[in-house]
Amino acid sequence: MPISALAKLPVQLAESLGETKHVYIISHPKYPGEYKVGIAKNMKARLNAYQASAPNRAYKLEFSHETRLFRETEKHIHTTFDNKHESVSGEIVATRRRVWVQTER
Repeated sequence: MPISALAKLPVQLAESLGETKHVYIISHPKYPGEYKVGIAKNMKARLNAYQASAPNRAYKLEFSHETRLFRETEKHIHTTFDNKHESVSGEIVATRRRVWVQTER
């Protein structure tokens, strides 16, 4: 089995067991038009982690969708929109629509 296949095993196993996680979109007013996109098991804890690093606690959860296709959905968003590592640039409505389209197939 190639090494690249080994890297995918945990995701495939988690999804085959029906594990769900949230794909989230978080914004900060200091960076208009840029959104952090990621995966979290516990959305409240993830948002609190972002808030802890921001003195004014201005991060805002724009969207969250719980799905078994969390890895594919996150990857799809990062490849569809202008990507800056964890962040994407674009219109929030279009980003939300992409999440729904990707997870409702």
